[in-house]
Amino acid sequence: MKLHDPVELILNQKGSTVHSISPEATVYDALRKIRQLENNITGKCPA
Repeated sequence: MKLHDPVELILNQKGSTVHSISPEATVYDALRKIRQLENNITGKCPA
């Protein structure tokens, strides 16, 4: 993927799954959730 790729190409690669957090969540909560999701995809254990 490159910076100038069309949005359609980026969205096709990303997929249609949407993740969300509560409005009260902190940036750290969001980062923690992203790490958990990435670990689930790669099969790594959370550190």
